[in-house]
Amino acid sequence: MKITTNWDEENGITIYRVSYDNKYYVGISECHPDDKEFQSQDFGEALASVRATLDFLRDLRDNEIIPQLKIIKHLYTNMTTSKQYNPKSYEATMIRRKYLQLQDQYTTVRNQIRQFKDQEAFILDTKESFNSLIRSKSNNK
Repeated sequence: MKITTNWDEENGITIYRVSYDNKYYVGISECHPDDKEFQSQDFGEALASVRATLDFLRDLRDNEIIPQLKIIKHLYTNMTTSKQYNPKSYEATMIRRKYLQLQDQYTTVRNQIRQFKDQEAFILDTKESFNSLIRSKSNNK
């Protein structure tokens, strides 16, 4: 895994790239023009890394787990409609086990995506609250 970050201080843009298994996942954060006085490379990298992780998790879910689930489900459905189907056979047991493993992976990734979305929202809300607090303190002086 290779991680690269680019920080454009003039425009307040951070690009966070992760290359993994010949694929690239990118997260971008851009400072709002009204918040230029508060722009921070560390904040931009934190937000962009969360977005890159979301990109990775969505790719994993959509291009690896869901297609495998569909194939295994189709295979198992076809097996169960056969006249020779034996639910206690080695094949049926292994396919059922693999299907349950993939369902568990899907649930885990789905929950991780939800957690990272919540983390992204928390980071943005916290930064906005901080910026508002600093503005109100400077206006009171």
